[in-house]
Amino acid sequence: MAVELTGELMMRFLTAQTLAMEMFHGRGEDVHVFINRGDAIWKIFKGDEGGTDATLKFMVQQMLFSRISGDVLYKLGVPLETATWPTIRAALVTKYSDPQPLESLNRELFTMGWRTGETVRAFGEKVQDVVRRLRARTLIQYPGEKGQTRAELYEELALQLFVRELPSYVGLAVRMKNPTTLDGAIVSAIAEDAARNHRTPNATRSATETRTGPRPVSDSGWVNPRTARQDRRGCFRCGEAGHFARDCRRGPSQPTQQQGRSTPGGGKNATWTRPATNGSRTYRPEPMDINMAEVEAVIKQQVDRALEQRERPAGTISDTE
Repeated sequence: MAVELTGELMMRFLTAQTLAMEMFHGRGEDVHVFINRGDAIWKIFKGDEGGTDATLKFMVQQMLFSRISGDVLYKLGVPLETATWPTIRAALVTKYSDPQPLESLNRELFTMGWRTGETVRAFGEKVQDVVRRLRARTLIQYPGEKGQTRAELYEELALQLFVRELPSYVGLAVRMKNPTTLDGAIVSAIAEDAARNHRTPNATRSATETRTGPRPVSDSGWVNPRTARQDRRGCFRCGEAGHFARDCRRGPSQPTQQQGRSTPGGGKNATWTRPATNGSRTYRPEPMDINMAEVEAVIKQQVDRALEQRERPAGTISDTE
């Protein structure tokens, strides 16, 4: 049964809600949380509607302003004598929210990829940073339940992207654990990568190779194939050092550049080829060509579908089913 909060009961409830808000000290990653809590209190109070008690409205606004540190209020440059929650909210968004537009953050997320030589921890932190900024911008641009649903969808997409871009030996282990959050997937990936490096740090010795001292001159002609060319361990697929073929991110069908003398038809003097690089020893894939209009349309469709499922009473069947 719905209860309308009026008079002293409303004042007590709003006081408890306001005191539950954490102080805002000017951190950009906290501004969206603070604004959402303030909007919720303002919506309960119905501050945008006319006919409300002016004294109660003033007291609620002062309670909201009290959760903002003094130096932040000073930097906002809004006179508190005439300030209202909408004006303070707009000033907080302008000064402390991420200036990068939502479409640009979308593109940054969907074109993000693993770079050669990048650690699992560094890649996870990079994805987390983009998701954090994307969530903050989304909740400010789309207030209410629609923004929250869209932010949750972005985190799900980031989770799928993170697991897909992991090296094969880490990605398989993370998929088997089936994490439900991005933070959980990053923790699992870091743990699996550390465990693998602990098991095989840089092992090259054979199980039967027990000799540790200097090798006699008489054995100079003998070569253990397990220990040969230790200074040039590399990938048999692309020829680059620093990783093995099982971890190579270049497919066998990548374009190649020729070296040596070309012989039609191949054979004994056939040209030796290696995958083409972009001029450096480290391969960096080209950015993906993504139609952001189509991406936005798909995201909007999924958000609307999720909101429709939440609003639908339990046990009902949609027209499309």
